[in-house]
Amino acid sequence: MVTSFNACKTRTQSTFSDLPSKQSILQYLQTLFHGINNRFAFFLIPRIHLETITARVVRGQQYPRQPLSELGEAQKVNTYESVTGSIVGFWSPAYMDGVSVSGLHMHFLSEDRSYGGHVLEMRSASKFELQAALLNEFDLELADNEEFGDAELGMGGEALRRVEG
Repeated sequence: MVTSFNACKTRTQSTFSDLPSKQSILQYLQTLFHGINNRFAFFLIPRIHLETITARVVRGQQYPRQPLSELGEAQKVNTYESVTGSIVGFWSPAYMDGVSVSGLHMHFLSEDRSYGGHVLEMRSASKFELQAALLNEFDLELADNEEFGDAELGMGGEALRRVEG
């Protein structure tokens, strides 16, 4: 999914060190937007200092259409301490599972752009600004080729949930 991000709400938050990161971000989004469970939301934390962050990186496919569940078995998980960077993410409603990854999805990029990944956990002891926007409509364009037509597509299920964290 591609979007032109224009924050419609911005909020400066205190720390979220007492709660798991994903749950904290979801709670913040719920205070910004009523009824978020059934809507898409995109968010950006342009600069945040983290006490610790654990992120995963999945290597590229070794063959065409390699399942994400298989790729996840070789993922690399790193934990970084006392880092500054940016977080970008989205909330996707459960009814879109299969078209999108439902739930909360976040990526981190260090300030010097030398490392990052899919956020599994994080802890911050500093304030941060969260910018968010709702997406009320989108266009879905499917590939028009034989490879897509022959692909066996389906819901991600439990294997996807394990990889996504």
